[in-house]
Amino acid sequence: MSEDFIIVEGLKDLGSETTKDYTLHALCLLGKATFTYNAEQMELCPGDLLIIREQHLISELTTTEDFKIKGLYISCNFIERTTPDMNFGIRSVLLLTVNPVLKLNKLDQWRCKTDLENLEHRIGFTEHQFREDVLSTACLAFFLDIFNFEANIYGENEVSNQNSNIITDFIDLLREGNYREHRDVGFYADRLCITPKHLSEVCRQVTGHPANFWINHFAKIEIKRKLRYSRLSVVQIAELFGFSSPAHFTRYVQTQLGASPKAIREL
Repeated sequence: MSEDFIIVEGLKDLGSETTKDYTLHALCLLGKATFTYNAEQMELCPGDLLIIREQHLISELTTTEDFKIKGLYISCNFIERTTPDMNFGIRSVLLLTVNPVLKLNKLDQWRCKTDLENLEHRIGFTEHQFREDVLSTACLAFFLDIFNFEANIYGENEVSNQNSNIITDFIDLLREGNYREHRDVGFYADRLCITPKHLSEVCRQVTGHPANFWINHFAKIEIKRKLRYSRLSVVQIAELFGFSSPAHFTRYVQTQLGASPKAIREL
């Protein structure tokens, strides 16, 4: 059970082998951190909450000397086995995929800090006969507060069971890697037995973005990783993603990532 939680006061372990199977929840208390997340420049200031599962998307992390967080890594395995399916959860996951920093108001900062302190306190109950149940309940309260933080920031959005299932199945298709060869909405709509228009409308209603945004979002993340961290040539990467020619691939990368494949590789 203890390996399901890691309490931290800084970000030095972010992206390490130790934390790769964890989700970080970090409330900034002092100082500031700046970083690049999926090619976007971001900062973490006092009162901001950082929630990040895709740690490999963070680079160029710097912090001020007085930087301090109240942070907790929670293993993804614990999250999956102890929290029930909630329709709002899929919206939260997607919102955080685009921007992992939540700028909290004063009341929500207090709630977040209280939740994290409660979890730290509960983690110390090593002899509690119902420790996992206690921690699961404390985590669920924290996650529900996070959904409320997001509602305060992005607006309330009721997600029906039907729409939640559509989005979940759509994202599962993307996580399987279908975006490498299929970047048209019609492919996913056919697999889900709905029309492309309906898929895009559901995506926009739940997440604020149409279906093609998420297809390109997943594609961009992997293309950038392949360009920066693999030994594959540009031609090989273009073939992997099903582009008809390197020129077509270059135009796509330039449009989606704002730079040529060569420039991204040299960063």
